[in-house]
Amino acid sequence: MKTFSGHVSVDQLKARCKKLGLVVDSTRYDKNGDDFVVVRGATGPKGKKVDVLYSSFNGRFYGGKGASHFSSDDDAYDEMQWFCDLLALFYTEKVAA
Repeated sequence: MKTFSGHVSVDQLKARCKKLGLVVDSTRYDKNGDDFVVVRGATGPKGKKVDVLYSSFNGRFYGGKGASHFSSDDDAYDEMQWFCDLLALFYTEKVAA
């Protein structure tokens, strides 16, 4: 599994999402100084499109509903492609020294 050195800024996230065709709702971040932005249309569990809440403060992310709820702290999903894709979206890959 890849390792990461930190989380991305909102500007970096917007650029990554634009390349992937994902929508970032940063209204509250832009207007109110909120720490959270929402990425709309990311692929989640079972291939379903989900909205993911991302904290620009600590890099944690949360998404899904009910039994399909997930967060960046869930190591149970580490081997699933959709979760690896989210990790790569929100974090900077660590470069081997």
